[in-house]
Amino acid sequence: MNIYSPKGEILDGDCVVGLCYGTSLGDASVNKKLAKQMLHLSAGRPTIADPPIVHSFKHGDKLFTHTIDSLDTNKIIGRSGTWGSLLKVKQYLDDHHLKKPILVAQAYHVNRAARQAQRLGITVIIPKNLPVAFDKQSEQFWTRSLYYWIPFNILGSILLKWRREL
Repeated sequence: MNIYSPKGEILDGDCVVGLCYGTSLGDASVNKKLAKQMLHLSAGRPTIADPPIVHSFKHGDKLFTHTIDSLDTNKIIGRSGTWGSLLKVKQYLDDHHLKKPILVAQAYHVNRAARQAQRLGITVIIPKNLPVAFDKQSEQFWTRSLYYWIPFNILGSILLKWRREL
């Protein structure tokens, strides 16, 4: 399983999209690292993020332009998780005439997320220095370590291909 490579030019991005990883919100959490990176990259661009990223800051709703209103971002059944978030992102991008999102996600997650985005017609820019940390306190066991992530991601990718979401 390869770690990602950056893709595209950050200066070409017209918004920043953040997909959560795990469920923790503390200062050392992956979601907090993703939130900080999103805000660093924003430079006046709209920021669209999963609720755990937004809520990793006490007043995150004031810091981020839009919270993805998906109640099922942490589930694995049906059209949920990354796919559900990306469906909501696609709608937001279309509604606001945005075309070139910078995608911020955990380093082991970003390649699959980018492929799923492409499936929805979203071409993403992938920045450098995405966090490689795992969420050891996560309610989602598969986000706690690479040991759990690899088999879960392989099985999940097979399911996504079968459902034509990857």
